[in-house]
Order: sequence, then C-alpha cells, then structure tokens
Amino acid sequence: MPIGVGDTRVDAQHIQDVGTEQGIGVTMHHVYTDALWSLASLIPNEGFQKGCVLPLTEEESDESSEESSAEEDDEGVEEDVKAEPARKEDGPYTEEVAEVMAEELADGIEGMEVSNQGMSSTHEEAEEGSEGAESEDDEEVELNPDELLEFSFMMALKKSVKDNKLPMLVSEFYASHLLPCRPAGSTLDIKKTSHKKIGKFLQAMGADRRIRLQDEKGTLSLLAINRKHDAYVSFRTGTRKTERDLLRAEAAEDAAGEASLVAKAHTAFRFGSAIKSFLPEGRDDSETMWSVGEAREILKQYIEEEGLNHPTSPGLIVLDAKLCDCLYALSKKEMKAGMEQEAFLTQDSKKNIFHRWDKQLELYHRLEGGGKKSTAWRKGPPPPVNITEVKVKGHNITNVVGLETYGIVPEDLASAAKQAFACTSNVTNLPGKNSAGKEVQLQGHLGARLLEHLHEVYGVERRCIAVKAQGKSKGKKH
Repeated sequence: MPIGVGDTRVDAQHIQDVGTEQGIGVTMHHVYTDALWSLASLIPNEGFQKGCVLPLTEEESDESSEESSAEEDDEGVEEDVKAEPARKEDGPYTEEVAEVMAEELADGIEGMEVSNQGMSSTHEEAEEGSEGAESEDDEEVELNPDELLEFSFMMALKKSVKDNKLPMLVSEFYASHLLPCRPAGSTLDIKKTSHKKIGKFLQAMGADRRIRLQDEKGTLSLLAINRKHDAYVSFRTGTRKTERDLLRAEAAEDAAGEASLVAKAHTAFRFGSAIKSFLPEGRDDSETMWSVGEAREILKQYIEEEGLNHPTSPGLIVLDAKLCDCLYALSKKEMKAGMEQEAFLTQDSKKNIFHRWDKQLELYHRLEGGGKKSTAWRKGPPPPVNITEVKVKGHNITNVVGLETYGIVPEDLASAAKQAFACTSNVTNLPGKNSAGKEVQLQGHLGARLLEHLHEVYGVERRCIAVKAQGKSKGKKH
C-alpha cells in the first residue's frame, strides 16, 4: 500500500460535491522509499518492507502498541537520549558518527526535488531549482492549457475585476478581463482545455466557491468574487507580465517617445465685467490670465483692507455696496427671465460669497503641442474628446470623436484599443463635406475604460473627456 506525507488542496465538501475522478486533491511532500526516507535510522514497525508497506496482523499491531506505550511511560530516560533515536548500527554516538550522518543528510537533500506530483531524485533538476529559488516568481514556466486558463482566471480576479463593476456578463469578463490577463506572449485557446467552454470552466470555479454565478435564461453572469477563498488568498501574481501589462508598457513607451505630439490643455481665467473694478490700479486684464486661487486673493485682500470680516462670526462677511452690486446684481439673462432683485443684504457666508465670485470669472483655454504651435487663449472650456455609448441593432457600440484636437491619430487608438480591450474596431470619416475629423467605433460599451486608457497612455486630462450613454450624459464631464 502507498504511504506518504502531503497537504490536501481541497476541502471535504468540495470532494463530496465534485468527486475524485478529476483534478488534484493532494500535494505530496514525502513518500516511502524516497531520498528522505533513505536517511531514516529507525523503522516504525515490521510492516515497512523493502519496496512496500504491508498491514500488520492483530498480534503484531498489539505488540507494537505495547512497545510504544512502554516508551511513553518510561520517564527515566534523559531528554537528550529521547531526542536522538537509536541507530540501527551498534556503537556509541560519537563526533565521527555525527559527521557521517551530516554527510548522508547533505547527499540525500542534494538529490531531492519537491513537485506537485511527488518526489524526484534528479540531481541536475534540483540544482536548477535551487539556483532559481530566490527568483521563483520571475522564472517563466510553461503552462499547459488548463493551468494557463486557471492562471489567467486568478490573475483577472486579483488585478482586473473590481467589486463595484459586478455583476458582469461572462462574455465581458472573458473578453475584457480574463484574456488580457493571460501571460504575455501566450495564446489561450479554451477549446484545448479539458473544459472546452468558458461557461463550464466558470461553473467549476463556482462549484469550488471561488466565485458566484447567476444563470438567467441561459445567460451566465458573474455576481461576486470570494476574496477570502484559500486559492485567492494564496495566489501570488509575482512579476510575471500579462498581455495587458505588455500592451500598456508598449503604448506608454510610444506615448512617451511622442509626448510632444500629444496636445496639453491649459485653462485660466479673466475677470468678468462685473468684478473688473476689484483689479488693482494699473493692472490690465486684457492680457493677464489668473488662476482661481490668484483671483480669490484679490477678493481676500479687498475684504481685509475694507475691514469686512464679521467681528463675532469668522464664517461671515459684512457686505458693502460694492460687493452687493458686483456679486448679487441680476444679470441681463436673469432679468429677462423675470427674476426679481433680492433685498439688500448686510452679510453673507464666506462660502457663498466666494462661490459667487468664482462664477464671475471667465474661463479660457489654450492647447499646446499636438504637432502644431501653441494656440492663443480662447474663451470657454477646452474642446472635449467625446465618447458615446450606443446600441445599434442589438449591438453595443462605443463611438469616439475629437481625437485630432489633441494630436491623437484615430487609427492608432483603434489599433491599440483592439488589443487592449479584445474588441473589434473601425475608423470612419465624419459625415459632412466640411468635416475633416474621423470617428473610431469599438465593439462593446467601453466608455469608462477608454477614458482611463486615454488618460494613462496618452495623457489626456479627465476633464477633457466627456462620456455619454445612448445620447444621455452618464454624469458630469470628467
């Protein structure tokens, strides 16, 4: 009968649910007659024969039990003698004997190799393993199709899928997370695995309680990830690069090499007509650009000089006629709408006063780079890259326009997105005779992910990207 020492890889409940016909249930560390056993000096009982272990008869078992009980009850033996079992050879335990044992132990350990499938005594392989022990994560080990699938699955759970993005269709998880998380340079063909289909593999992972799935009319969705599962906790991503890491590194390198070709948007403010009177004497606002902080300093200075801080309430400002006329007067648009002027206020909170002040500042923008000379300051916010998620004949599509403003070639983005998001892409001319721009079309709703891609890879600021869904804005401009 076989006998050895190992660790179980799955719990009893999993064995009851799945059975023992497939998969690995035990990782063996030490088996009878291997190199480690050859170093043993003490034979447990007569059942351990050469090459096999035989069960003991009832009489032999009783004698063995009596001997072990007698050894446990013997309290007259010194601790150092109990710590060192008697060797089969006769003679005292001298320093010479100790040296011989040390040499035997070194020789035995040198020829051992621990693997998931048992023990091996291949000396050359053990040496290679010891040389790479410190950099085990860096070593590129070829994985079979099943191992490659499981590695990509665990890597996706660890590094790609966020809980706030769940539930998620299995098709999206496979295309947008699992495939990009495969090892760099590898090819994952689900048909070459024992599962044949991604649905069956995920159901097996669900049976192992790593994830929770929902099957609604034949459509599988990923509901939750068990981040306390032993397999998840023990999984180490190491330094192995994934396909996504490789693509991001290549894109970042290309973007860094052509940084001067990507336009950067700069914003600043000018004083509106209502608050120009607060400018210091001799300051011409026609060419001077201000940040919000600098413009607020002008207001703070005025409040200090006029002594308008409330004497007892630090959060209040006493209003004079100039502040009331500039910050609380109705605009022409408000008067046309029929709004009535508020009663003359004597005080207001600092927060509200500075909020009204900021509204009187006029926003300007300027683009630098993008393969052309710096543009002049222009009124209004910088033109956005518009990302629109639509549904055409039952297919989810993401459209992107406005890339040329920031010096991004639409064809380059389409090619990079095709690899990064595992989707199809297409580039078309915008309709109209006078339209020189192009539109990028991507398969799937990729608005949020594309926004991060444009920001991280091309350096486009989030505030310069607008994401909409079905013609309706999903929120404020980023």
